[in-house]
Amino acid sequence: MNELYGVDPSAPSNALELGFLLRLFDVGEGRFIAEFPVNWLDDLRRNLAERSDLGAMRGEEAKTRIRHALLPASSRYVPGLPWIENADKLRQEVKMLIGASGCPPSAEPLPSVIASPDSLPDSRADHIPRTAGAYAKAARPLFFTSPVVCLVDPYFRLRHRDRQGTRWTADRRRSDVLRALLQNATESKRFERFRLTVSRKVGLEDDESGTELIAAAYSIAEEAGLLHIDFEFDVIEDIAPRHDHPRYLLGTRSGLQFDYGFDTSTDGKLNHVHWMSRAELDPLLKVFMNAPARTHRNIGAGRS
Repeated sequence: MNELYGVDPSAPSNALELGFLLRLFDVGEGRFIAEFPVNWLDDLRRNLAERSDLGAMRGEEAKTRIRHALLPASSRYVPGLPWIENADKLRQEVKMLIGASGCPPSAEPLPSVIASPDSLPDSRADHIPRTAGAYAKAARPLFFTSPVVCLVDPYFRLRHRDRQGTRWTADRRRSDVLRALLQNATESKRFERFRLTVSRKVGLEDDESGTELIAAAYSIAEEAGLLHIDFEFDVIEDIAPRHDHPRYLLGTRSGLQFDYGFDTSTDGKLNHVHWMSRAELDPLLKVFMNAPARTHRNIGAGRS
C-alpha cells in the first residue's frame, strides 16, 4: 500500500500507453508517482504534445486524472541531464523505476510493465495496526495531494467525560490520531484545511456550536507544529442521514476507508484500510466535500 514509483515523463509514446499508465496509477490503486522533476506533469504534457495534436489533448486528460498520484521526491533533479540518469538518485525512494521503451536495464520499460501488469503489487489496501502512527502513514499521500482533508466518523471526538461523569477530559486516543495526521501536513506545501465531520451525539455532545471541538483541534495542531491551518466541521446527521457508519478520510480527488474508524488499540488488533475506487469515492465527495447545499461552520478561519 502507498508504493512510490519513479516514472519517466517521456515513457508513454502513444495514447494506448498513456491510457495504461493512467489506469496503473488511477484513483483507488494506492500507487503513487514521484514528482521528479518537480514539473513532472508539465514534462509529460509537453512530451505528449510533441508527438501529435491528439497527444496535447491526452496531456490535458492526464493532468486531471493523475494529479492525485503525484508525491514530492526528496532527491534533487539536475536540469539538463536525461531523466534516466537523474533517476539513479531516486532508486532508494521508490519501488521501481519505469522508463521509456529502450531504456537501460536500471529501469523497467513501460511496454514491459503493461505486458505484465502483475509485476506491480496490488497496493489498494492493507490491514494495519490500530495506532496513530499507522493511520498517519496510510493517510500521508492525502496531505501532499489535496488542500483539504476531511475526516468522517460518527464516533470521533476530542473530549469525553471522566469516569465520575463530572467533568470533561481530553480523549487521548483520538487526539493522538489527529496530532499524527496533522504532522503530515507540516511537510506539505499544498494542505490548507482540515474538516471534521462528526455526529451530534458523540462528537458534539454538550457542544452544539462546535466551539469546544474546534478549540481542541487548534490546540492539537499547535502541538503538531502546524500554525497555519483552518478547521471546519460538519454534522453527519445533517448532511448524510442515510450513512450509518461512515468512517473515511477524504481528499479532493482520492480517499481512504477505515473499517474501524480512528480509535486506537493496544491489544494488537488491526484496522482494514483501503483506497476507494472512483465509483466508491465520487458519491462521498459530493456529500462530504463538494455538496453545495451542505451546512458547515468555519470557526477560527485565518488563525495563525
